[in-house]
This record gives sequence, C-alpha cells and structure tokens, in this order.
Amino acid sequence: MASQPESPAPAVPAAPLLMVCGRTITGNPTYFPQAEYAGKEVYFCTEYCLRAFLADPERFTLAHGKKSKTGDGPCDCGLK
Repeated sequence: MASQPESPAPAVPAAPLLMVCGRTITGNPTYFPQAEYAGKEVYFCTEYCLRAFLADPERFTLAHGKKSKTGDGPCDCGLK
C-alpha cells in the first residue's frame, strides 16, 4: 500500500498579525476565528467576538479600534 504524503503545516506569517482588538497573534492564524472586512482578513480571539463583529462590523470596529491590548490570556474586551 502506498503511503500518502502528509499535508504541509499551515504557514506562520513572518510578521505578527493583529486581532481586531489589538492583541497580537504569535502563532498560526488559522487557529483563530476570522472574517473578511474592507478587503482584508481580520482575526478574533473568540467565536463570541466574531459573532458580535458579524452582527455589526462598524460598531465592533469602532469600539475595538480605540483599544490596544498586549499579553496573553483570554479576551478582556468586555464582550462576555
């Protein structure tokens, strides 16, 4: 039986990507919820934040664009 080649691992971007809330993605971005907005791929820390964004992208972007977060851990955007 011939073995099938393994799927290549998704590439990690050379420069860190930012989530909508300003947190930095330091790992593989394919593991984060994402959507397209204004012609760009945007990333979120949780599915909850993605759903809130999809419900009203302009409001979500305005509210989160004013914040800048650093460090690791759960989202502290207040959308619990």
